[in-house]
Amino acid sequence: MKACKTEIDSYCKNVTLGEGRLLACFYAHEDKLSGECSFTLYKAASALEQLAAAFTYVAQSCELDIKTFCSNVQPGEGRIVGCLNKHSKDISTQCNKALDEVNAK
Repeated sequence: MKACKTEIDSYCKNVTLGEGRLLACFYAHEDKLSGECSFTLYKAASALEQLAAAFTYVAQSCELDIKTFCSNVQPGEGRIVGCLNKHSKDISTQCNKALDEVNAK
């Protein structure tokens, strides 16, 4: 928000935050974004992509462990990872390795 303050104030000040509306506004005015704002948006998108890849990796590596130890845990807000960490002595080596590799322990 800080890196794109000028753009928000100039082009998107009436946008109600949430549901991707601010991002849509940036997209509509992409030819007017400063380098700092564009780079910050790029970094955020890259970080989100890395997070999604880490999530997919852990989900695939821990699929059986999640079913065995965490099937009654509501997904979201790190609850599944918390459950897996709680059962770290019982889960598979593959799952523990995945959690270590994405620094989820």
